[in-house]
Order: sequence, then structure tokens, then C-alpha cells
Amino acid sequence: MPQDYHKLEIYKEAYNLSVDVFKELAKIQGNFRLVEQINAAATSIFSNVAEMSGYESTGQHLNKILTSIGECNELEARLNHLIDVSLLDNVKGKDFVNRTIEIRKKLFRIRETIKLRKPL
Repeated sequence: MPQDYHKLEIYKEAYNLSVDVFKELAKIQGNFRLVEQINAAATSIFSNVAEMSGYESTGQHLNKILTSIGECNELEARLNHLIDVSLLDNVKGKDFVNRTIEIRKKLFRIRETIKLRKPL
């Protein structure tokens, strides 16, 4: 059953993380491609959750959640890279990484819930 994604806590958390990451990365001069890739991963997490909410099929829901989990992995890896090359403040970067990890944990729990449902 399709639902309003704006009401989903996971959507709100992923969206807010994306906004915060975008604002912080806007301060980085040069490295446009790297910043673009990180912003793409961050926006993809909440975008896939929003897309999922419009589908009825269990398989479609599972696919979108798995994609969001993969994007969390990419975002975490790229944020750690920015921290390690001193392009992202360590404190802010670690906050973003921790928030990404928490979102991913919630996505894994959602995945398990979806797997328990009967296929549509």
C-alpha cells in the first residue's frame, strides 16, 4: 500500500543528513567530482525511500531498501575518505558518518520487516 513518505522517520533522517552534508561540502573548494559523488550518494538514500513508498510490491520495496543500504555504504566510505585527506572537519565528518551508520542500521531492520511480508 503506497504511503506518504514525508511521514516516514527514515526518510526524515536521511533527508536531513543529506541537507547537512550538502551544506558542509559546499564549503570545499575544487574537488567538484568528489563532492558531486558524495552529494549523489546522500540524496539517493532518501530518494529511494521516497520511491519505495509509492510502490505496492514487496519486491520493489526490498529493492529500494537494498539500494539505500548500498548508498549508505558509499556515503560512509566517501566521508571517511574526505576526513582522512583533511577536506572535511573531523568532528563534523564523524557526526555524518555516525548518522549514516544509524540510518543504515534502521534500513537493515526495515529490510528484515519487508522480508517477513507476503509477496504482493
